[in-house]
Amino acid sequence: MASSDDLPPLSSTIVSPHGGVVTCMKATPRNIFLGLDTGIVSILDADGTNERKLKASKMGVWCLDVWEDGGDEYMVVGGVDSVLGTWSVGTFEKKAEMVGHTSTVRCVKVLSATTLISSSRDSTLRIWDIETAECRAVLEGHSLCVRSFAVNGDIVVSVSYDHDARVWSLDSNKFYQCQRVLRGHEAQVYAVDFDGSRIVTGALDHSARVWDPDSGSCLAVFKVEAGLIGQLKLISSMLIGADNGGKIHMWSLDGYNKLQTIEAHVHSITSMQCIGSTLVSGAADGKVKVWNMSSGELLHELASSAAVWKVAISNQKIVAVFSRNSEVVLEPSTASSLGKRSLAHGFERFDKFVT
Repeated sequence: MASSDDLPPLSSTIVSPHGGVVTCMKATPRNIFLGLDTGIVSILDADGTNERKLKASKMGVWCLDVWEDGGDEYMVVGGVDSVLGTWSVGTFEKKAEMVGHTSTVRCVKVLSATTLISSSRDSTLRIWDIETAECRAVLEGHSLCVRSFAVNGDIVVSVSYDHDARVWSLDSNKFYQCQRVLRGHEAQVYAVDFDGSRIVTGALDHSARVWDPDSGSCLAVFKVEAGLIGQLKLISSMLIGADNGGKIHMWSLDGYNKLQTIEAHVHSITSMQCIGSTLVSGAADGKVKVWNMSSGELLHELASSAAVWKVAISNQKIVAVFSRNSEVVLEPSTASSLGKRSLAHGFERFDKFVT
């Protein structure tokens, strides 16, 4: 295993000398986007240089997404002020403002160059026309915050603090109706993934559940010791879940049995990303770890002095967001030490971003 000492640091950039919490992150082949609870979005080139700042929200930023149209990148940002705004990434020109939510916009996803969907603490999801900024539909049914959602084709699955998951049609000919309600969790539902044939949800009731999207029936319940399964990912016939006790769990969706449990971190896992046979986890213990999903082998580790907020994988880079000394700091590192091992799992570089 390569150690963090093998990674020679390059020059550091203080993104915010006065601190702030990184609430969301998006990495594209061109840029890295960090949303902060100060209302700022910090945008950097993919190599961690050339920082630009945009005051994107009157209050805190909670979510963002990026799309490309005509060769240019555009960004949508949502936050505590309940408004969604769209900008040109190249010029910082504000394109539109979408008003309708009555509380914090918690999640946003661009479906196409003309359509996006958002969810809010006001218990609704909304479908928006990007070009006109008009709300096409309001998806009502949840009674509390819509914590997250997953989209596959013309179906969206939302999860909420009301303990339920809901399956919605994005087909306007079906009037954006709720197709079914998935009930069974006994606490707030935080995580969801949907591959078109299976829905998986993770909640604060020590469990992850597998659902049939057509019938709405629960196919399996996987229990863990820790209270919250906050990260979930469907990989072919396997479900990967991370809990707030620092463990990564892998279950078979063929026999609905546990494959293995990795004692990954000593504190809550805050973010998890997968590519190929490689999994990257970040946790409140200040470490980012790279794993072989098949064997559970630890391939690489980076340590920081404080909690990891987010990890992302893009353009053959791992991007991790840390907290350090009340400052937002960006510090890329090369990874020649990862070498052949990283290339075997799809990575040519390992960039560390510290906040």
